[in-house]
Parts: sequence; C-alpha cells; structure tokens
Amino acid sequence: MTMVRRPLQRQPWLKTIPRRESVGGLSSESDGRGGCAWKGKEREGMAWGATVQGGSDGRDVVGGGCTPLSARVPATNDQPWSIHGGFIRQISFNGTRAVGVNVLYNNASRGKINARKEVILCAGTVNTVQLLLLSGIGPRKDLNKYQIRTVSDLPEVGKNLFDHMNVPVYVNLKAPVSLTLKKMQSIQEVAKYLLFGTGSLSSNRVLATARVNNSGIILFGMASTDEKLLKDIANYQTETFRSLFPAYNDTAHEGFLYLATCLRPKSRGNVTLKSRSIFDQPKIDPAYLQNDYDVRCTHEAINLAVETLNSPKFREFGARVHFPDFEECRHFRQDYRDQDYSECVMRIAGVTSHHPCGTCRMGTDDNSVVDEKLRVRGVIGLRIMDASILPSPISGTPNSVLIAMAERAFDVITERTSN
Repeated sequence: MTMVRRPLQRQPWLKTIPRRESVGGLSSESDGRGGCAWKGKEREGMAWGATVQGGSDGRDVVGGGCTPLSARVPATNDQPWSIHGGFIRQISFNGTRAVGVNVLYNNASRGKINARKEVILCAGTVNTVQLLLLSGIGPRKDLNKYQIRTVSDLPEVGKNLFDHMNVPVYVNLKAPVSLTLKKMQSIQEVAKYLLFGTGSLSSNRVLATARVNNSGIILFGMASTDEKLLKDIANYQTETFRSLFPAYNDTAHEGFLYLATCLRPKSRGNVTLKSRSIFDQPKIDPAYLQNDYDVRCTHEAINLAVETLNSPKFREFGARVHFPDFEECRHFRQDYRDQDYSECVMRIAGVTSHHPCGTCRMGTDDNSVVDEKLRVRGVIGLRIMDASILPSPISGTPNSVLIAMAERAFDVITERTSN
C-alpha cells in the first residue's frame, strides 16, 4: 500500500531547532503535530519533509484525500489485471482510432491486446514519447527519418522537457548529532526495520525543505554515504564524487547534505528516437542550465542553503559548508557567494531529481499534445495520464500532483464530476 507520511523519527539535532526560529531569514510554521508543512497556497519558509512510500506505518493515499478505487468502481467480473514479461511495441490503430496495443513477450512471441473503449498511456515522460513516436504520432519529419507512417503530425511530441537539477551542498558538523552509516547499520537499527518496519532504514532521509521565491533546498539527513551506490545513481566520476563528499570513506562522519535546486526552471530539453526499436532507449537532452535564469536561480538556492547555517543552533553544532575543489573551478574564488564558482560547481556536480515532465504538454491550444481531457490530438480513443502532460514545472516533487491528477483523470475518463 502506498503511504503518505512524515519521517518516522526526526533526528534529535533537528528537534532542538524551535519551530518558529528564524533560520537564515526563514521561519517554519507549526502543523499542530510538532512540525510544519506547506499546504494549499504557495509559501516561503521551512517545512518538515514528507514521503510517499509503501509500508505499514503512516497514512495511505486514501487517508490523504483520495477515494479508494473499490468504492468508485462497481463490482463486476472485469477487474483490473496486468501482464508481466513483455513490452508494448506500439499502439495499434485502425485509421486514426486507437484499437489496442502490440506486445512483444519475453519468449519472443508477439501478440495484440484489443481495447474495448480507449487506450490510456501511463509510460512516463520518456517512454510515453517513445511509444507515441513508434506508433506514428509526433513530428512528421522525425517520423519520416525512421520510415514510420504518420498517424498524427504533432510537432510538440517530445519537446518541452523540464526537470529539477539538484546541486549537492555538503555540510560538516562537529557535534555527534546526525545520522551516519555506522549508526544506521547498527544491530538496533537493523532489528527495528526487520521486526517493525521502522527506524532510520525505513526513511529516505529527506528531513526538511525550504524555499525563497523560486529557489529551494532539501535537507538530506546524512553526510556519510556509500561511494559505489551514489556514484552509480548520480553517474559521478570518482574524482568528482570524492571532491563533493570529503568523508566518502568515513562511515562515522557527522554532517548532512543540502540539495539546492531551481524550482521552476526555464530551460527546455527534448526526447527523440534513436531507432525504430522499442529496445533502443530514446535520446534525452535535458538542456540543464541552458537558460541563464536557471543559473541565477540555482545560485540563489545554493546561497539559501549556506545562509541557513548562520542560525544559532547550526552554529552551536559547528555546521560548516564544504567547498568542492574541482580542478576546473580553481581559478575562481572558492566561495558560493561567487556566482562564477557556483556555476562552475553546478555544471560539474548537478544531478537529476528524477522529475522529468512536460514532453506531451496538455493545453487548449492546437500545438499542445493532449487537450484538457487528456485526449491526444489528431486521433481517437487515446489518452495520456502521466508526468509528460504537465505543461510547466511543479515547485517541488511532482508525485503528489500526479496523484491528484490521476484522481481527477478517473472522473474525466468515466465522464463523472468530482466535487
């Protein structure tokens, strides 16, 4: 079951920071449960982190406001089911009407699944584009390049790609107050997780967030980390990783990590085909920092992270920011207040938040890929419901927005009205 919850245990050093204490010019507002949260209106300030995850503790998405499917769909013999061990090769069309999907199974056999009413794509920002293009929906000139018959000439398919790019800002602590790999791998923590699904191993360590204007930071509550794991996830070279994380080989090192980001970047990338094969991953150009605004915005986010360390409690814990010593940046003053140095660091160390969106933009204009009812333009019986339809960036992680969109999509698709 999917859960929406706050961290199972806030680290003691965070608990000591008063809820309404000014931190770097920011203040946090109580949520009535010993923390703070942003809800509804756009806000500035600090807030405790919350996660959406599986588990036995916390509130599920239904408890968070969504109606369970079982309460909305009448009981019939046509219950949802899934197929494992295969790939959707393309959408099948009869003229311009989507009538099903063509499947390639793991045993190399091929098949077709027919749709009684509609086909709904939920393959994500990258793979939805790939399926559309392979099925003949997209820019005609790109389809002609791979001898794909055009079903609907939609020039914007694969365009408008945006993502949140994070820049790690490493903070050392003198006080032994943070979570370390050594503490996390203790017998007590392992037992908590195996027996009760609780403890530090059950958390993603996103403890708090803050924002000012369009610049945001995430407080990730660990400084020591597994070198191989993070290098693989972030695609860092060894020298880059070790310059960013000076305690990479010290499992007991005290500290934490800020991730600084521009919440609404203006740069736009694209997703295009590499070949006609569904097994060839498409080409992705995220175009990070292509727009100068994103450089300034990210620079402000980095400095927001540094400014929070001037609060009394952070000073008491001996918080000190680390400046990575990249060879390419040594001719700049090693200070995040220097925008040239910050830009140099962000271009080397910037990493995806895994929030790609926008490649099948929804809108009321003729250039949009889907209309306000999620229907793909130029064809019949095909809708999209995933992050690809978002027309512009979300100020933060998009998963909660997508949950709400899916809830609304149910009403739209079944022609019902949600109150």
